[in-house]
Amino acid sequence: MKSFHFYYDDIFFDTNIKRVGKEMPKNSTALIQVFAHRNCRSHISGLCGKLKTVFKDALIIGSTSDGEFIGSNVTIDQTVVAITVFENSHLELVSENFETGDDYYELGKNLVAASHPRAKVFICFATAVNFNAEEFLSGIDSVLDCETVSGGIAAGESPLVFDHASIYAEGAVGVLIYNKDLRVQTFSKSGWVPVGKGMKITKAEKNRVYTIDNKPAIEMYKYYLGEGVTHLLHRIGIEFPLINKKTKKARALLNINGDGSIYFGGNFAPGDRVFFGYGSQELFLENHSSPPPHMVQNCFETIFVYSCIARRKLMPDSVYREIEPYTQLAPVGGFFTHGEFFTKNKKHLFLNQTMSVLAMSEAPCESSNIPLKGRYYDTIDNIDYYHTQKALMHLIKRDSQEIEELNKNLEKRVKEKLRELREKDALLLQQSKLASLGEMIGNIAHQWRQPLNVIGALHMWIEAKMYEKGFLDKTDYKDINETVNEQLEYMSNTIDDFRGLVKNGEITKRFNLTKAVQNVIKLLQSDFKRYGITILLQGDDIYCVGNSSNFKHVVINILNNAKDAICSHSEHKQNYILISVGGRDDQVHMEIQDTGGGIDEAIKEKIFDPYFSTKFRNKGTGIGLYMSYKIINTQFNGSISAKNTRFDHRGTTFKGANFKITITS
Repeated sequence: MKSFHFYYDDIFFDTNIKRVGKEMPKNSTALIQVFAHRNCRSHISGLCGKLKTVFKDALIIGSTSDGEFIGSNVTIDQTVVAITVFENSHLELVSENFETGDDYYELGKNLVAASHPRAKVFICFATAVNFNAEEFLSGIDSVLDCETVSGGIAAGESPLVFDHASIYAEGAVGVLIYNKDLRVQTFSKSGWVPVGKGMKITKAEKNRVYTIDNKPAIEMYKYYLGEGVTHLLHRIGIEFPLINKKTKKARALLNINGDGSIYFGGNFAPGDRVFFGYGSQELFLENHSSPPPHMVQNCFETIFVYSCIARRKLMPDSVYREIEPYTQLAPVGGFFTHGEFFTKNKKHLFLNQTMSVLAMSEAPCESSNIPLKGRYYDTIDNIDYYHTQKALMHLIKRDSQEIEELNKNLEKRVKEKLRELREKDALLLQQSKLASLGEMIGNIAHQWRQPLNVIGALHMWIEAKMYEKGFLDKTDYKDINETVNEQLEYMSNTIDDFRGLVKNGEITKRFNLTKAVQNVIKLLQSDFKRYGITILLQGDDIYCVGNSSNFKHVVINILNNAKDAICSHSEHKQNYILISVGGRDDQVHMEIQDTGGGIDEAIKEKIFDPYFSTKFRNKGTGIGLYMSYKIINTQFNGSISAKNTRFDHRGTTFKGANFKITITS
């Protein structure tokens, strides 16, 4: 294996590639990678045609770039041609055109579907609007068993990828390398650190993030980076990645949508904890003046570096320093990408914001004894500036860690407090239900009095008949039997209604709100009639979702308060409670209007407060309306309010309280 790197604009380019072509061993194969600074199709086509003239059997793949390099010489206005001559490997070219909106998993699968299923290395370049590289890699993995995947996403304005025959604005090209004895090593370096407060992804679909902390994703960028830079995010967003706390991966911003959502270079899931990432020259270059030990200990014949454009933009004058160590090991070529394909522990990954390295050799491993340069800060001019920047990075990192720790402790305390409040609310709800239980039992006793009287009277009549005749004829027996069964059924239904009211549990389901109110009225109407109160219900069947038992409890609380107000303040002999229900599937409303004279203006704002009551201590607990408010707000996503009104009913003008409940489903 041999590697050669040339600039297309070099006046000796034609001479150099012809020399390489003549010196190629028989039965060898050339892989040519082109890193083009221009997205000019004629420029690319002309170059590929020239290369094919010299290297007829060569496999050519290329990408536009945002900077390219030969060795550690970084340029932004050149086209680099990297020629690798393989003597003992088989190479296969693959390519696929994309369409906007395609399934990237299927595209990855289709790209290599016709290839041999086992390969040593796959070098791939791809590009597309809002490209989902993770789905793309998953598709490749579904059909291809490959030890190492490398390459990256095309960069530059209007990026392109290409082979010798086709140029794609949305597509992928790649070369599969088959050789079980090929020696391969990879390495990647990030250097980004999380800063600031942690945030939570609250809505996302793959690599499209809709909301962060329940706010539009773009609003979070505006809030933390300022309104002034948000219109530039499509250009500089790659310098402000989101770091996933769990995976430690930094994800670059790709595109901003009209609805405020953002496409990123990798997938996020709801619940992911993320931070803004911060990168600097000092972070990128620290401890990186020497290649990693596993590369130093082996000899390689070629090295390719695919590095994120954010690294070049953040250290334009020093980016060569992180490439330079690898030039001590083998010829180096590469370009600055919009995302990098990488393999770690046999797992294929898509990275953003990193520098990834691919080293290969067909020759057997020989012991390496290459003298290596010293540390990065031994080579810089202003050592004081370096240490100042390093101290600043350390300060930012520590502050961010402390903020995150404070947030963790705060979240823990909030969760504990919420748990305590929920337990307290559950106890209050139970207390409120028990407080009305006595009244309900009284209602049942009152409702049972009449059927029991009827049954008692029938018993006396039977005794009289038996005394008179000594027997009952069939007609009398049938009438008595039907009457007793009717009374018993009435009593049984009363118990069923009561059981449904006091039944515990947190069952949430769709129920008929109108029928729930009717059940409450059946339980209460007998008692209310004793006080000259008639309950009238108006409205069609309306449905909502929630705990029907708790909703009935709310209605009972309001009706009992209305009865107490009427008994205490009404000047009318005949009083009414008017209930109306209505609404649509997405919003239900109910109004309860009484004739009890209304609520004192001095206390109207306090009636939903806990433990507030105008009754004597032995008459009320002050938690009924409070729990009604909590139930409607928290369990039904609704609202409850009260006001005083005057209204006419059956020729009489009444004044009373009007409770309005609105439930949004």
